[in-house]
Amino acid sequence: MINHILSAYKCALEAVKPELAVRAVVSLNRNTLTICNRSFDLDIIKKIYLVGAGKAVLGMAKPIFDLLGSRISDAALAAVEFGSDYSELSKYVHLASHPVPDEKSVGAALKILAIAERAQENDLVIVLISGGASSLMALPEANTTLSEKQRITEELLRSGAPIEEVNRQRKQLSAIKGGKLALAAFPANVISVIISDVKDDDISVIGSGPTVCHDESCLSKFANVTNHVVASNATALKAAAKYLETLGYEVYTEKAFASGEARQNAFWQHFCEFATGEFATNAPSTSGAATRKTVVHGLGSKNGCSGKPIACLGGGETGVTVRGGGKGGRCHEMALSALIESKRLEALNCDFAGAFLATDGIDGPTDSAGAFFDDKTLEKAEKMGLDPKEYLEANDSYSFFEKLGNTCKAGYTKTNVNDLYFALRKK
Repeated sequence: MINHILSAYKCALEAVKPELAVRAVVSLNRNTLTICNRSFDLDIIKKIYLVGAGKAVLGMAKPIFDLLGSRISDAALAAVEFGSDYSELSKYVHLASHPVPDEKSVGAALKILAIAERAQENDLVIVLISGGASSLMALPEANTTLSEKQRITEELLRSGAPIEEVNRQRKQLSAIKGGKLALAAFPANVISVIISDVKDDDISVIGSGPTVCHDESCLSKFANVTNHVVASNATALKAAAKYLETLGYEVYTEKAFASGEARQNAFWQHFCEFATGEFATNAPSTSGAATRKTVVHGLGSKNGCSGKPIACLGGGETGVTVRGGGKGGRCHEMALSALIESKRLEALNCDFAGAFLATDGIDGPTDSAGAFFDDKTLEKAEKMGLDPKEYLEANDSYSFFEKLGNTCKAGYTKTNVNDLYFALRKK
């Protein structure tokens, strides 16, 4: 079943490839450029500028360069320090730091802001935003130093603060976020194409909302600004679900976007209640009209309501409050916590598997997207003398799964739509 999970993960990543997501919404018909159903007459548009930041920015930029080529007057793209191998875009790429900004992040932001400020009334500024943009495109406001911004970011990340709070703080300290990039481009046309990595696809949070009005007193200057989300966590989950259905699984998706403390997230708890038939008020719900109580008790019966194997999916982005000196990330920590919780399933004598995987391929300060396990993993750990509770308390989840050979070395995926959670059960 682990192979089924990893294949579903690959299908999910394919569905949120930045090149595909952007290519699907951009077209050029004679002299009419259409982006996300907004059309521009290139006989009227004088200059086109392309700017952007994020883990997926180079993949997002490629189809636009393929389509427009020399029509693009200038560009600046703030990208991560690894996986930046789009050679044809190299002269526009500014490598910067993530998740804590550095001097290169400031340099990238200055270049992006300078391009926006050059734009005039009949110009078009295309903005590409994806997860990681807040750190890669960082410009402290006048009363804040870079070192202060770095310190605050590190403190927020270590505290396990949700991304909404982290980016709220970033906006307050920034000269480019919170709509300030769009204001710099006024009165030009601005269209922002976005790959979401936040709950409810809140565009004011993604990349700290550089093209989203943050102050209603400036609302009139956003009349020519539009923002469009072209891929998200939901996109990836739908693709994973579709694949698992082809394998014969009855698929249920947790509708709530996971957040909060990683080790306390209830996704796996819900799955255990699912599998054992225990009632859970927040259990995963199907896309149909069945009540949660009906779904949970039904899945607790032999192999679920239909006799098929069961797959429960979820997504989101949790945080980790670091107390120990170990190595791990939110997905590894969720997986370790879930593995401990799996003791509840022993009485069922069933096959099960789980995985918690980051869509960017890198979970925290590790070289792994996350971790996976099955009904044999706890026994294997015990034989190797590995105590999962000790590793969890030390925030050393990566080391635990690495010793077992249960980490997912997906590599940098060049996209980011948060994390994906998988729970599979057979008889």
